[in-house]
Amino acid sequence: MASHLWFFYALFAVTFALGSFFILYSISLKNATMANIIEISYPVFTFFFAWLLFRDVQLNTAAALGGLLIFSGIAVIYLKG
Repeated sequence: MASHLWFFYALFAVTFALGSFFILYSISLKNATMANIIEISYPVFTFFFAWLLFRDVQLNTAAALGGLLIFSGIAVIYLKG
């Protein structure tokens, strides 16, 4: 059983390192503001993968409103930036 856990620890470490690398690489290609706009959209991917993998939807009115505010801010920064 412990050998399975080490595989997941290694998988987590590799994906974390790749994610950090891609964030830094995107900052070097564009700028920090544009990279952060992409990075801040992670709740959408969390919602999507929770639904895809677990068929679980925990979206309520407050969370939907918060998401709408986040993406409104992203749109303002993108269009005016």
